[in-house]
Amino acid sequence: MNRRFSVLAFCCLALMALTTAPATAAKAKNPPADRIPTKLINPDDPREPALNLCGSVCSSGTPCDSCRTAGGLTTTCGQFAGHPANDLDGDGVVDTNDNCSCAANSNQANCDGDAYGDVCDFQDNSWKLITTGTQHCYLDTDNHTFNTTLEFYYQNVYKSSCTGQTCYQKYLRGSVSCSTGSDLFQCCQNKWFAPDCGGVWNQDQCGLPRCAF
Repeated sequence: MNRRFSVLAFCCLALMALTTAPATAAKAKNPPADRIPTKLINPDDPREPALNLCGSVCSSGTPCDSCRTAGGLTTTCGQFAGHPANDLDGDGVVDTNDNCSCAANSNQANCDGDAYGDVCDFQDNSWKLITTGTQHCYLDTDNHTFNTTLEFYYQNVYKSSCTGQTCYQKYLRGSVSCSTGSDLFQCCQNKWFAPDCGGVWNQDQCGLPRCAF
């Protein structure tokens, strides 16, 4: 009896193994999805990383940054914030007439009169030359094996019509070469404008701040 029961049990186990093997193999071949499900972008959730890119109007530059919504569609950050499609920064000026389409500026202020409004302008184009350099502000000596080079730096002074700020444009006006061991002051007077040879040498006395252009 026991032997007959043992044989029956063995047959049942073998049959179970045969029926579950394909399912197990299929499961191994196609494991259950463990990917994090696509998260809906929630502009009200401060933990949502996309909020940093799309939850507010772009600060500068064109075109506006873009983000991908859960539906797979791309939208500008302005639209993501709920602004009209033709007014991405929501300032009441349609993009075709807006000199800063990604940064709100309802007054459209544009001091230097270029293509960009003040709030998104990357360069001040209102600088005007107010003083032209007439003598050196830096006389630099560079010693070489067989000669010494004297470099004369002048400066022009500019003023911004927009901000009233002044800047100094330092530039190399010219240079002369003097033989090693020679009297540099005399060489300077012989080869350059004599007034530029006086004063302090090797100390940059050109004005600050320097112009960025």
